[in-house]
Amino acid sequence: MRSTLGLSARIAAFGAAALVLAGSVAYATGVSSNPAPSFRQDKPAEGGTITGVVKDQNGNPLTEQLVRLMKPENGGGSGGATGGGGAVIRSLGLPVPAEFGSPGGGGGPGKMVAHTNSDAQGKFEFKNVAPGTYNIISSKSGVGFGKLLGVVVKAKETTTVELKFQ
Repeated sequence: MRSTLGLSARIAAFGAAALVLAGSVAYATGVSSNPAPSFRQDKPAEGGTITGVVKDQNGNPLTEQLVRLMKPENGGGSGGATGGGGAVIRSLGLPVPAEFGSPGGGGGPGKMVAHTNSDAQGKFEFKNVAPGTYNIISSKSGVGFGKLLGVVVKAKETTTVELKFQ
């Protein structure tokens, strides 16, 4: 089947496609004569990394375990069990750690900033975490809970922890 477009129409269509392609390449690579802002990240991440392992009361790794990274509110890890992670733990029918305070006290272990699951060896990792102090919590019905309060993260450093269930 022969094209019904004339030679000049085909050249124009090809030229338009080439312009679209060139624009896409410029956008993707951040190279453009257009003064529009680039979305390319020019400097490396300044955060730290937390690596760890989740273990049960007997020291065995817990696989596929949800692990939460919490930023303490008001700089602390204590407060009421009705707020933050205390509510999560209480909703599972598990005892709430004393560090989370009494019911109705507000607060909890903080605001969740990230979560991940442990792998087949119980290992987990949080990358590019802003420097600061964090709490790490995890709970599992029938097993209990694990908590680490006051985990310090420094820029460009790795903090290694063991989250052992109680």
